[in-house]
Amino acid sequence: MQTSFFYNDFSNAQTAASALDEQVTSDSIAAGGNDYNIITSLSVRQAFAATQLVGSNGTTYLFLKEVSSDGDIQTVDVIFPTMPILLYFNPTLLKYLLDPIFIYTEAGLFGEQYALHDLGLVSLQKLD
Repeated sequence: MQTSFFYNDFSNAQTAASALDEQVTSDSIAAGGNDYNIITSLSVRQAFAATQLVGSNGTTYLFLKEVSSDGDIQTVDVIFPTMPILLYFNPTLLKYLLDPIFIYTEAGLFGEQYALHDLGLVSLQKLD
């Protein structure tokens, strides 16, 4: 991707973000009124702030960082409450979120008898 696209695409990004905000506002007010809109608007921002969309040629993943405890990624019990917002916006996002867990599990790298809890800890410290 060229950086010029990133820097010169502000108007399109702003239009798309405004349309998204209007969709959430409209649907939230219709479902539960203004108080519900306040909660959903904040929830959308919190849910997506904890994610990072990554990929390469033909492969896309969505990683979810657990922000409430030790910084694990792809924590299954954090994915569950995130599912509704992903399904609301685009069900493919849920596929991108679950794929790394399936790939890791199917590779035989998790040798326990119980289900995988997360993919591990994300260190925010500088690597030397």
